[in-house]
Amino acid sequence: MRRPVEFWHLPGPRRFVEDVRSRIHAGSLLIVEDPWGAPSTADAIVQRLREAAVFDCLGHETWDGALSRAISVASTYPEKPLAVLIADARLRGSILVVSLRQLGDPQAKELKAFSVARNMLARQDEPPLSLVVVVGKVAVDSLPAGWEKQTTQGIIDPLDSVVFASSELGEDAWLIRRLKTAIAVEVGAWDVELVARLCALSLENAVRPDLCTQLWADDYDVPSSQPSWHAQSVCVWGDEEVIHAAWLAKHQSATLRRRVWAGQLAALLPWIDQFRLQVTETYTRDLGPIVNGEKYRQSLEELDWGPIVYGLKGAERAVPASALKMAESMRIVRNELAHGRPASWASIRAAFELSRAFKIDHQSHAAR
Repeated sequence: MRRPVEFWHLPGPRRFVEDVRSRIHAGSLLIVEDPWGAPSTADAIVQRLREAAVFDCLGHETWDGALSRAISVASTYPEKPLAVLIADARLRGSILVVSLRQLGDPQAKELKAFSVARNMLARQDEPPLSLVVVVGKVAVDSLPAGWEKQTTQGIIDPLDSVVFASSELGEDAWLIRRLKTAIAVEVGAWDVELVARLCALSLENAVRPDLCTQLWADDYDVPSSQPSWHAQSVCVWGDEEVIHAAWLAKHQSATLRRRVWAGQLAALLPWIDQFRLQVTETYTRDLGPIVNGEKYRQSLEELDWGPIVYGLKGAERAVPASALKMAESMRIVRNELAHGRPASWASIRAAFELSRAFKIDHQSHAAR
């Protein structure tokens, strides 16, 4: 999988690539493990090296043969034995980034030979050729001598996902964008391609992606066994290991539903509470008997939607129908969220529509 170019503009991935550049500048030989997209990671490293202009970066080659062949192709020099090629004065101070699917014993032997030859040249005035190897999987028990390993595990965090999601949304109203972002980030987590797909769903499907998994989960090759990082089904995100949503869709639907609930909760609960305070402020006189009665004994600001609906229905003076309907719709959504269940699209849509009608009546009622 090749990550989108925008991925590398996010703060976390950008810091990762900068750290790689700094370690290269310090003389390290690096093996970067990334099962999610070694070629795109290699491209991002090359771009950063060229921007820094510290090295003569030969570029990115896919290494599917001898390392000496990859260096020859990148430098356009004739292919020679590794020890001879690395000693070529024309390559000193240069760096090559190569990517390969897997690092096994044959490749490890070449990397060890490269390190030995490079160390023999390190005492000269000019730094010898350096190398970064980006692999999909390290399949050896121990790294070759002289090499250090970095992984892309955890390079993106929840704030990166929020930034990416916000860039994927159109000109919807603010609350719609907030709701879509919150749910897409909770469900998609560290897979920003999936976050983008969830943001592109219709609003009806975006608020309940657990009910339309065929629209976004079926394209993923989900392992039937336990999820793993190398199987691209789990990754560190926000200091915790988070399972890919496509795996949950096929194996743990309850956990997927819980993520949808968390996204709805983050976006809707503050909005619902804002209207609760508006209602208690507007209908203070009508809710007085509820506050002062024996049943609830709560302050006006503490009244939840259940007592509010009860009080408005029993008010001595007529309360506008828009206020009653809006309060009831908010009560339904709030009740679902309070019990750990995602609200239905029908309930959320009713709350949206009735809240707009209430705003109009609220202004005229407040002026009385």
